[in-house]
Amino acid sequence: MNFRQYQGLISRLCRELARFYVTREEIIAFAIKTGLDVTELSISSRAIDTWRSIIMHALEEEKLHDLIQLAQRDNPESHIIIEAVHYFYLEKDPQILEKKINKRAEKKSLRQLLEYLDNSWAGFQAQNENRDKLMDRMVRRLDILEEHPIEEFFELYFDQMNKFERRIHRVIREYTDYIKVNNEKALEIIELLPGIEGKIGKLKKLKRHLRVWLHKYDKVFLNDPEMCLLYTNLYDGTPFPRGVEKEIRKYLEPKKQ
Repeated sequence: MNFRQYQGLISRLCRELARFYVTREEIIAFAIKTGLDVTELSISSRAIDTWRSIIMHALEEEKLHDLIQLAQRDNPESHIIIEAVHYFYLEKDPQILEKKINKRAEKKSLRQLLEYLDNSWAGFQAQNENRDKLMDRMVRRLDILEEHPIEEFFELYFDQMNKFERRIHRVIREYTDYIKVNNEKALEIIELLPGIEGKIGKLKKLKRHLRVWLHKYDKVFLNDPEMCLLYTNLYDGTPFPRGVEKEIRKYLEPKKQ
């Protein structure tokens, strides 16, 4: 296994394991269960350093699979451990990840996904209130008669904003930043649940929407201080799929026996 290829993931895995197994006794007990010779390990006062030593030793002894398998069984809700299972072993057996992610962990992730979508929706609504207030104010003050797409409106008249209007513009932009954080987390969950798109139909469209939205944020929004809104339905053709939350909630409902 090429360690450098997975260095970022291994660092995240060390931090995650250091959250779950903190004391020297807990760490040693886990290492023994994994089948490692604890006399060859470097036990540090910092749990994260100890875990790095354990993972490197597990790599050398070809026991990383056992280590991650045990960690996933103890902590099925951990997205980072699920990611480790996915990247280290999915290529060897396309069915292995789905076998290891139990129903409880899947539902936990989907409930978290709903929370992030709800957060983005709340930010979007608050943003719209400020958007409408700013737009109405500028239309009246500047006597604007021509109609423009909303996303373009504020860029076209940015230079004519007064101090108070610039402040509202900044608030709208900050809501876009808030939406971005939640969209990023929502996409991460979808991508860490292989096969879920076949179970919840609109998740495929949601994933496409989130990817386009985040790409536009990184490549356009961050480089354009005059831009305060970010939409993907007008020119990009990837609107938010209405009803996706309802589909997720229906999937989470207990199945009738």
